[in-house]
Amino acid sequence: MNDSEVIISKEEVGRIREFDKSLETSPAFSANLTLDKHSSSQFKSFAEAFSKLCPTAEVKINETRSTGLPWFGVGTRLRFHMIPLGNKLSPFLKALAPAESPAATSADGDTGAELTLFVSGQCPYCPAALENLLPLTGGEDRAGLRVVDALLFPNEAEKHAVQSLPTLILDGNLRWTGIVSRNEIRAAISPHGPGDMDAEAFERLLNAGNSDRLTEMMKVEGRVFPSFVSLLAHEKWPIRLGAMVVLEELMESAPFVSWSAAPHMWALYHDSEKAIRGDLLYIFGELGDKENISSLGLLLEEESDPEIREMIMEALDRINEKSMEPAAKHDGSASSKTD
Repeated sequence: MNDSEVIISKEEVGRIREFDKSLETSPAFSANLTLDKHSSSQFKSFAEAFSKLCPTAEVKINETRSTGLPWFGVGTRLRFHMIPLGNKLSPFLKALAPAESPAATSADGDTGAELTLFVSGQCPYCPAALENLLPLTGGEDRAGLRVVDALLFPNEAEKHAVQSLPTLILDGNLRWTGIVSRNEIRAAISPHGPGDMDAEAFERLLNAGNSDRLTEMMKVEGRVFPSFVSLLAHEKWPIRLGAMVVLEELMESAPFVSWSAAPHMWALYHDSEKAIRGDLLYIFGELGDKENISSLGLLLEEESDPEIREMIMEALDRINEKSMEPAAKHDGSASSKTD
């Protein structure tokens, strides 16, 4: 036996045979081999063994000239860059079953968003994360899904800066770690844009290191998402700081877009504790939008706390300072908003 031959345990053999007995139709998948000879031989070995254990399934082996990763293809939207054994076997079998996986019956190549899920056989949460995503490959979602074994293909995981498992990446851009609700992913891939996501979803994106990506999303949308603004009043300082960093990045690259945060910030102001009101006042100043001067002036008249009064005056001073900055910077940002 060579190291490219896949070893299927007795327990796995039994599960595959039971799966074969349960089938009422013939599921199909393809083993697509590439110029990566060692990994491809493992994929071929599994495909041949599976075909013998589950004769009801239609298993096709394709030799390609691709230099990429070998994969098992289910339908037109689902690719497994993994050997589906151990804890990866159950979600693979579910993907083959038409009742469990829309990808198994998809006949066209019309794919919406592209999802990439990194897993491993040593990750206890990965099977549930994968099974959770299968319904997104059909219906109105029509997402394409790539599943990559981070241990089998460590260079691919390194290329995508994967540091924990499971990691889900949307269109090579947004990323999540752990098991993510389908509704949250649907909001992110919605044609209406990620602005449909709730505050908790944005919080998870921040925690996963998506600050740059969130900035770009809002630049593309031409607005600051209202539920994102609510993170500026989060009870945890690190979350507030992360939201402030995103907003400050937006102020630098697209100030006119950042100004759309102000109405939502005013809605938060009066019900927030003193520390958060101080943060909001700082942001009002950094926004530099003269539209906020009158509201800040009224606030100054009503405020009795000397520390808050000082923060209001600092915000007013900062707005005046920024209004004197060269207009060319704002002109450039305005054009980026409409591109």
